[in-house]
Amino acid sequence: TEFEVVQYTVPLIDKDGGASGGTVTREDIARMPGRSAASIATTVGGTSDAGTGGGISIRGARSENTYYYIDGVKVPAGAGTGLPKSAIEEVQVITGGVPANYGDVTGGLVNITTRGPSRTFFGGVDYLTSGYKVGEDITDIYGLDKFAFNQLEASLSGPIFFQKDSVGNKTKPLMGFFLSGQFTNVQDGGPLYTGDLRVKPEVRDELLANPLQIRDLAGSDAVVYSSDYLRESDIETLKTRQNAARTSYLAAGKLDITTTPTINLTFGGSVDYDDR
Repeated sequence: TEFEVVQYTVPLIDKDGGASGGTVTREDIARMPGRSAASIATTVGGTSDAGTGGGISIRGARSENTYYYIDGVKVPAGAGTGLPKSAIEEVQVITGGVPANYGDVTGGLVNITTRGPSRTFFGGVDYLTSGYKVGEDITDIYGLDKFAFNQLEASLSGPIFFQKDSVGNKTKPLMGFFLSGQFTNVQDGGPLYTGDLRVKPEVRDELLANPLQIRDLAGSDAVVYSSDYLRESDIETLKTRQNAARTSYLAAGKLDITTTPTINLTFGGSVDYDDR
């Protein structure tokens, strides 16, 4: 007899005790504003990313004591957070009572389960933007803000081969795939409240053309730097930091192959590229 689970809800309280922490399911992830596994994990009590430089601290432990697992495989710290949102099925955070099969965890762990192939084809495209940089200068940004955040995410999943019955009708998939990718570009991901100071472009061009000048100092001619005589009117305040642009590419894929009724092979991987 074969059973198929069509609906399942993660219980709020585990009656059997065991590990403490929390689990964020696919339905909850879809309603969250966060776009990464790290932002999803920090919604669980006892976790924080404040002052960690991008890592996750669990119950006050150092971020390097947080272990990451993807589909049951341990990955280097930080690598587990480099997944597109559409590729994440579930995020489990264990803050205490760590099971023995995870080894010598001194802080906590983040266990990420990626989405698997579907019996039917599905896909989606998600695009977010706050503005666009339309010129060469950092001030040539138009939109809701001056930081020009743009993110494109897409996913596609479906079956490749089906098992057929004696009359040729498709019964269940023998091979399926899931692909997900994310592209992000932002001109300033961490703007300063006070703004960023710079020399006005026309003043900078003049300094490059004439970096030195001759001035009368104590009755004699002397060669001095032109930049020593800049005035407050030569400086401007920008809302966007200079040289802070960032571009990143994330991709994840999974291939499931059913060889026998009791054996299922899964091949998967992810790519994370960041250009700052």
